[in-house]
Amino acid sequence: MPSDGINPARLMGTEFDGGAGEQALANVERAAAEGTNLLPPLIDAVSAYATLGEITRVLKTVFGEFREPSLF
Repeated sequence: MPSDGINPARLMGTEFDGGAGEQALANVERAAAEGTNLLPPLIDAVSAYATLGEITRVLKTVFGEFREPSLF
């Protein structure tokens, strides 16, 4: 626990809004599909406590996953 006495896990639990997180992820997906600037929706998603895994999953649905071509 930080020295100021604030428990980050407890604070996050009281501020988390699943609906806002889902909307933020939908905005990330829309921006990726439209080819617009991803930074503002990504910041919103992180502010809504979306995890890196959730954000990555959304981006993979739009862009796919890179596979290095075989040279042999």
